[in-house]
Amino acid sequence: MGTLERKEREKEHRRKSILKAARKIFFEYGLLAASMDMIAETAELSKGALYLYFKSKEDLYVSLLEEGLGILRRMFEEVAARQTQGVQALREIGLAYYEFYKRHPDYFQILKFADNRGLHSKVSHEVLADTEKCSMSCLQVVASVYARGLQEGIYRKDLAPMQVAIMLWGTSNGMIALIANKHGEFMHDQPVDFEKIMFATWELLLSALRATSAPA
Repeated sequence: MGTLERKEREKEHRRKSILKAARKIFFEYGLLAASMDMIAETAELSKGALYLYFKSKEDLYVSLLEEGLGILRRMFEEVAARQTQGVQALREIGLAYYEFYKRHPDYFQILKFADNRGLHSKVSHEVLADTEKCSMSCLQVVASVYARGLQEGIYRKDLAPMQVAIMLWGTSNGMIALIANKHGEFMHDQPVDFEKIMFATWELLLSALRATSAPA
């Protein structure tokens, strides 16, 4: 192994160690309460060393989102690889997203907080660009499932696959956020099962997307 290759491996190893420490701190304390000092101590590095890899704690926070989106993309790809017929394929995409939230709620919280436009002003353009690429890769998998259904004659043809992917993404984000924030606990007079409502919402969307002659 050459000197340059060894240095690059050491650099990547250090970066992963920092992200591991950041994951521990952010998942325990959240973005606002966490600090670069806390992350540096956990990573057993000086704070100056952290800034050689990440320009701010916000950069570190959003960089963790790339990890979460990578997990989500793989879950979507597993669904797509099954070649499930009919609207069941999109139904399983929705279930995979909900399963992602249940398995990785901390990553989901980062995903939701990353929508905060105020956060974007504190994050470098490079990190934002990388995150957008990861988000787009998830949407492309969903769009590919819809595109396959178009070829099968399952779905209506007046909506582009990416439009549908964004529609499903936005709806699922909103419904899962309601579940994550436990809004139902504050509705004592008329308790609401938001999980049940989420499933019903997906079925309404799937029904609306289905071609007139397509089977359920």
